[in-house]
Amino acid sequence: MPELKVAWVPVNLRNRIPLVANGTVDISCESAVNTIGRQSQVDFSNPFFISHTRILVKDGSGIAELTDLDGKSIALSINSVPERLIKSLLERDNLNVRIVPVKDNSEGFLALQTGRADAFSTDDILLFGLKNKAVDPTAYEVVGKPLSYDSYGFLVQKNSTVFLTIVNATLARLSRDGEQSLTVWSETMIHELPTYQRPCAD
Repeated sequence: MPELKVAWVPVNLRNRIPLVANGTVDISCESAVNTIGRQSQVDFSNPFFISHTRILVKDGSGIAELTDLDGKSIALSINSVPERLIKSLLERDNLNVRIVPVKDNSEGFLALQTGRADAFSTDDILLFGLKNKAVDPTAYEVVGKPLSYDSYGFLVQKNSTVFLTIVNATLARLSRDGEQSLTVWSETMIHELPTYQRPCAD
């Protein structure tokens, strides 16, 4: 539909769901994890990516797993799925880790970069993106076993049945034709991802 006009609207963790829910935004196309709580406010498309919560640290930090942060600090985006997950794991394992609240991924990476935090945790695909965009990508590493299994979906207004059907049909076509992989993945990102997350070559 070349004649379709798209108005791009910037969103963040705090306003993306309300903007979709009230109809200001028709569809939110970014790293939104499908959760039961969010399903009460918006509808999700079929999954287009599976992410895992992991940890970004400075190279040579000695931090390999979440337990290595005992006595240290970690930056977490406010009101995010990783924030709730990491806090629950720290409490479960009785780890003494100072939480550095940040508003978004950029601020989280800055906290790590400037030494305000010893680590930053969010979806691993986003961590690899932050690492690759750094002035010196080799100065950082994504570590730790996957702490979650999270599916990404596009957000649409509740009960938008016809629109959601079109969205899902489009995702299915892009996946079938291979266009989704070409759009989402860059060669650099593919090389950085663990093998369990790399898209199939065929």
